[in-house]
Amino acid sequence: MNSRTTPMSFLVAVAASLAMLLPGNSAALEKSSGCDSPTAFSAGASVTRTIQPATARDGRYTIYLPSAYDQNEPMPLVIGLHGWTSSGASALRGSVFSKTAESYGLVTAWPDGVNYPQAGRGWAFPGCNASPPVGEVDAFGRRAVCEVGDTYNCDSSSCPSASAMDACAESGFDFSPGTTTGTVCEETQVTCAMDGSNCNWCGCVDDEAFIRAVVDDIMANACIDRHRVYLTGMSAGGMMTSWLYSRTGDVFAAFAPIAGPNPRDFRGLPAPVDANASILYLHGTGDTWVRHDGLMSSDGYYYEAVWSEIGHIARHLYGTDCTAIPAAGAPPTGGKWSDWAVADAIQAPAGAGLACRTVDCAAPGSDSRELVYCLWSGGHNWPKASGKREAALWGNRLMVGFFLDHCNETGNSCTTDYIPPDGGGGGPPGGGKGCNPKKDPDCNK
Repeated sequence: MNSRTTPMSFLVAVAASLAMLLPGNSAALEKSSGCDSPTAFSAGASVTRTIQPATARDGRYTIYLPSAYDQNEPMPLVIGLHGWTSSGASALRGSVFSKTAESYGLVTAWPDGVNYPQAGRGWAFPGCNASPPVGEVDAFGRRAVCEVGDTYNCDSSSCPSASAMDACAESGFDFSPGTTTGTVCEETQVTCAMDGSNCNWCGCVDDEAFIRAVVDDIMANACIDRHRVYLTGMSAGGMMTSWLYSRTGDVFAAFAPIAGPNPRDFRGLPAPVDANASILYLHGTGDTWVRHDGLMSSDGYYYEAVWSEIGHIARHLYGTDCTAIPAAGAPPTGGKWSDWAVADAIQAPAGAGLACRTVDCAAPGSDSRELVYCLWSGGHNWPKASGKREAALWGNRLMVGFFLDHCNETGNSCTTDYIPPDGGGGGPPGGGKGCNPKKDPDCNK
């Protein structure tokens, strides 16, 4: 150890560095254009807003600003995507993310997918068109349908039944009278309509552009930390989240798909836009509708095992020598797979059976990106205990804790920890904090 007297200039530099870690520091923050001006939203309340994105349709989202919102203090933003047939407002209520926003001092917004004919609201991601294969049906009679720019043949060597004709028409194909017996399906190629008129639950509008437009609109009308924008979603919304990991790392610092791995054998995982992004898959082992292990689900579809999704990503990021992509059925063992510690602050109940694994193929210390999957004992539902009390929202705490550990700076490493504005938490509030037990029956006593 050098015994020379420490120069005053060095002490001043150390003091300045320490000051950057104190409350009120914004060294790691990058303010959006909506900062330092009145917001278009109401703090402490859910507000629904409609925008006109460049996707040939209206777009609507429901946003919640916490009571502690300050137009001069940039907050993290969590975008949530609802499941098939649901809506943004409904998913916000079901996830109880407004309470999480109050606890952690963050903004959360939940867009609406397009309401497709005879299907309900969904999201446009290519994977759902690949399973079951074109020309086959799943256990509930659903067919693969078109995606933007794709064309398919509707083939039939015999006179189809009325239901088969309806099936073909639903995907945009034409029929003509046969020259011999009955009516046959004409082998006509059609391109998917951009307005969603000939799409089923997959959808075929540009939802990536829509979600980017939602983020841009919020950035322009509220004070957001551009380094801390995150994406989650449940079921079909989780699948959209999985897909967008490979395309929107320039916008989102971390992703958390819930019960949402991509359908198996979908049309290729493109190289990530931004290799800095981290991802956390969260899936119930009792989920039969979308299985976690890659085996056939009760809807007749095959979805990637959550560990296979992580394996695909790792191979794209680090090369084919990183790790073998685990097969369906059994979770991976050995190699670069290891347990991922769950923080005590998550407070998941013992009955949740929460356990997490990670794969690390990067050189030690080369970056702080994390590729993680967590399994719990639930079914096809949002990861929380019953009720809307803070103590029940362990899944929200898990993903927000994961989110706030990552930001879109060089190496995905934040130079300071997130410090919420006055009134924000950083974890679940204690009894009586963050809500009024006399007025709110769901508040912790």
